[in-house]
Amino acid sequence: MVRNDGMNVDGMNDDAESAHRRSAAIAPLVDIRFLLALNTLIVNDQILKAVYGNWLTGKLSDVAGLIVMPVVVGVLLDLMGVRR
Repeated sequence: MVRNDGMNVDGMNDDAESAHRRSAAIAPLVDIRFLLALNTLIVNDQILKAVYGNWLTGKLSDVAGLIVMPVVVGVLLDLMGVRR
């Protein structure tokens, strides 16, 4: 809600509120679990599959992808303004 002086009831103007909403939307991208899963996915796909290439590297990619993809999709939906 906006007051007469252009500030929202929580004391933020529209630009500050928009920046706060964006920073809250991308916060999951700096979570340690997400970063570890992303790192695992990259190292596994770029190095481990070339060196070992067995069923374990395939499963490692599957598990890491199951952690990374929902976070990325959720962040993109939040940035696009789609409500959960």
